[in-house]
Amino acid sequence: MLKNMNFRTFLKSSFFVAAFLAAGETFLPASAHAEKTIEASALKAVLGYVLEEDNQAEEKGAEVVTETEDGQINLYATMEAIPGRASELSKLLADLAKKVRAEPGNIRYYVYQAQDNGTIFYIEESYKNEKAFHDHMETEHGKSFDQAITRLVIGGKSKVIFLKDVA
Repeated sequence: MLKNMNFRTFLKSSFFVAAFLAAGETFLPASAHAEKTIEASALKAVLGYVLEEDNQAEEKGAEVVTETEDGQINLYATMEAIPGRASELSKLLADLAKKVRAEPGNIRYYVYQAQDNGTIFYIEESYKNEKAFHDHMETEHGKSFDQAITRLVIGGKSKVIFLKDVA
């Protein structure tokens, strides 16, 4: 599994953090093929940078991405329309769906509305890999949507849950 994990995910994994904290001045990667030890101070700097970068992204409302073993990104986003704005949000989501589905790295983009509460929307998304997801986040239609929902949804943004494969 570790061979398919991206470097950011590996650095933040509990396996890495526990091994790193147990290390003294150097860190020997848990691989029979490792030929070098790594200076603990260098790893600490890299881990600190990655964690700080992710913390800053989260503070700005971005979510930190976790890939599946095959690199695919899967997530659910939820949002609740401000009372009286559900129709407007529904139209905005329908328009966005058409544009996102045309992105080269998009695999799936489905928008659902709760049957028992028409103000709640769920979006199921999948992207080929982390690059495709980041490309999606940088599109003009995505940025415009994010700006528009600040006045349409409770909390001003969607809540995103990244998913990992179980079975």
